Amino acid sequence: MQAKDLRNKNMSELKKTLDSQNKDFEKFMHDVYKGKEKNVSKTRLFKKDIARIKTVMAEKKFMKETKNA
Repeated sequence: MQAKDLRNKNMSELKKTLDSQNKDFEKFMHDVYKGKEKNVSKTRLFKKDIARIKTVMAEKKFMKETKNA
């Protein structure tokens, strides 16, 4: 998931994407703890995607606030 793709989405789509990423990450971590998933390096990718989504959301919020000021 790239930031330029995320910037084309509106806030509601970003929130849905963030929720789905969080659910996928939680499910993945449960699988890691149970021993079903061996590739623990995916954790880093999940965290980076979540951070990327949150960053784009913060940018959009900041831009909205500066337009209104």
